[in-house]
Amino acid sequence: MTREEYNKRAAARKKKSIIIKSSLGLAAFFMFAGIIGKIDQDTYAGIHSVKGTVSASGNYILDENGRTYDVTGFQSGSEVTVKLDRQGNILSVVSK
Repeated sequence: MTREEYNKRAAARKKKSIIIKSSLGLAAFFMFAGIIGKIDQDTYAGIHSVKGTVSASGNYILDENGRTYDVTGFQSGSEVTVKLDRQGNILSVVSK
């Protein structure tokens, strides 16, 4: 292999490397931007989550601020996440 052939192959490898790194960088940026955009959208709408343990009666959870939320139908002692809107209305309840 001559020096000229070697230089051509090295240049081709470098181009491929740059293209791959650029593609991975752009993909990571768009994923990050999508996640941040969703978080900002939920924050603007006032959507937030509260985590807690279902009470012994199985009817409510108590958050760290002392508010109770109705989670009827979940097993007592289970960990749940309650998604709330700006007014405190329950949007969804998810068990772990």
